[in-house]
Amino acid sequence: HMWEQSEWGDTIAQDILHSAGRDSVVDHDMFTGPDGDATMKAITEHNWTDDGAAARTVTDWIDDASKPGNDYETRLRAGETAQALANHLANDDLLHLPTNGFPPESESVGNRNHLLVQGYAEALSPYQGALVGADDMPGFSAIESPAGSDMPMTRDLFAVIDSDQTAANVFNAHAYDQ
Repeated sequence: HMWEQSEWGDTIAQDILHSAGRDSVVDHDMFTGPDGDATMKAITEHNWTDDGAAARTVTDWIDDASKPGNDYETRLRAGETAQALANHLANDDLLHLPTNGFPPESESVGNRNHLLVQGYAEALSPYQGALVGADDMPGFSAIESPAGSDMPMTRDLFAVIDSDQTAANVFNAHAYDQ
């Protein structure tokens, strides 16, 4: 099992993710393919020895690729990947990941992998307007209807990102600018 928790396993997985992180087509397919949600769950919930530094490289390209100066195909790939990520993060279970302590306790994903969550905040920042139906971004749409709803999934997404203070600052400052 590739995601087995061990120093050795982590090093190999980090190398794989670091290589994948340089190929936006691979990253897109990894997140949007048939096993996308299982892959995101494994990457997000794993207790990385580097706090998610290598794992975040699979989303680090999204922010730049979303910009209007890029060709439509690049922007579409970024939007579809961000859409899969937003759908995955709109889940407050990520605020209560089980730990191996005794008695069993839980921790937030931001506490477990703060660098990864910071990467997610950066990747999703350009899509904040689209999250609430205000902006039109290729490949990305609101994760729930903003009409007549208190948007629980969107609130969960913000709460998950806010589980790391630095990620919260980045994401919320961008929201404020919008």
